[in-house]
Amino acid sequence: MRRFLFSILVITIFNSCFIKEKKTFSICYDPYFTNLVLDGQEKNFNGFIKDFLLSLAKDEKIEIKLIEGSFDNIFQNLQKNEYMAVLSNLQPLNFNQAKYSFSNPFLNVGFCLVVNKGQKKTSLESFSNVNIGYIESEKSFNIINQYENIFPKPYLNLPSLFNDLKNENIAAGVTFLVPTYKYVNDLYYDDLKIVKFLDNDAIRLIALKDQNLDLIKIFNSYYKKLEENGRLKKLKDKWQIE
Repeated sequence: MRRFLFSILVITIFNSCFIKEKKTFSICYDPYFTNLVLDGQEKNFNGFIKDFLLSLAKDEKIEIKLIEGSFDNIFQNLQKNEYMAVLSNLQPLNFNQAKYSFSNPFLNVGFCLVVNKGQKKTSLESFSNVNIGYIESEKSFNIINQYENIFPKPYLNLPSLFNDLKNENIAAGVTFLVPTYKYVNDLYYDDLKIVKFLDNDAIRLIALKDQNLDLIKIFNSYYKKLEENGRLKKLKDKWQIE
């Protein structure tokens, strides 16, 4: 009996030496996306993010702790090492890259170029002597105003801009991607299309400079893997995200 118990004890200890514990990564984000123009798409973004991270954790055999935080202090708490990384659209400008390490773009949230479905032009520089619509926003005006031969035309809301675009009263529109995608894939599906992202504004995984680079590497490689095998498109289609 003693031999039997001893054998069980030895086997248990032996096996435990070969059981690799899953590494746990903690990621924080603002579930309300306070600083973004999502036009009621917050639930879609939350659903996509949670599904993506759940799939990543399962396939890569790691654990991910997703923490809901406040936009106001999400980076302050990152500096305090309360979590390993954040999901944010903080731009990877030089002064930010001095403090943080950035993943590749995860979700585009900036401006896009939208045109009529029959339009063959796919960039602002290809237009000349035409009106380009925009929703009154300094940044979108500045994007259009870079080109001398096109004329910015302001609108108060997307439906009025899209109706004018549909009726060819303007040649194109510079609008926020997320609400535009919602309209183009619903009310204006037969009439309009998105042809180009106009900036690099995107949600990325961000960690303190040169820290938790293994997490960023896993995140980037898994995104690319899903992109190549078509699972990313299915996931985006599920949550109606461009």
